[in-house]
Amino acid sequence: MSKKNYYKDELDEDLMEYSSWGDYEAEIELEERGYVKSKGHWVNDDSSTVFAIGIIKIALVIALLIFVFIGAHFIIGMSVVYQVYIYIGFVVTTVLMYLTRAKSKFFNFLFYLGCLAIATRQFANFIGHFIGEDYMTYVFIQDADTDVLFKSGFYYIVYTLIVPYLMMKSILAIVREIRGVPKNKKVRNPSGISKQSRL
Repeated sequence: MSKKNYYKDELDEDLMEYSSWGDYEAEIELEERGYVKSKGHWVNDDSSTVFAIGIIKIALVIALLIFVFIGAHFIIGMSVVYQVYIYIGFVVTTVLMYLTRAKSKFFNFLFYLGCLAIATRQFANFIGHFIGEDYMTYVFIQDADTDVLFKSGFYYIVYTLIVPYLMMKSILAIVREIRGVPKNKKVRNPSGISKQSRL
């Protein structure tokens, strides 16, 4: 086996050690593997991979923006089409949350999804009020401007980040007050260490 073929099977770290002893063929092998000597140390100059990852990240961000700003209208449109199921789902999740006294994380999460669905349905009414006509007619039948679609998509994202959460928190607080669930209290263990618990 020639010395060059021997280096092909060596690990990068071993080749770096050989090159520190002055082995020229180890340096050539490292350069073929994409390493560059910088300030006395070997560094991997794989700029093509970094560039490719950057391109992929940019493409994903663009796809996400297109989905958020254009796909939001599809979600809002589906909320108008399936509004009966949304109202039924909201009532069912509210009842389940009420029966568990707003203490179950699972049913509180279901209630949040119900709040999100009902808020999405009401967003169509909200936007329709400002544009002066039915939201579905405006977006899907008439040709809405792209800037209007992007603006309303942005407003929808901001709206769904704030309104359903505030709606859920306020209704949970009311239910806990009605059902007599005590607030968080500091409880002392017999060991003297305090911990927070919901009684």
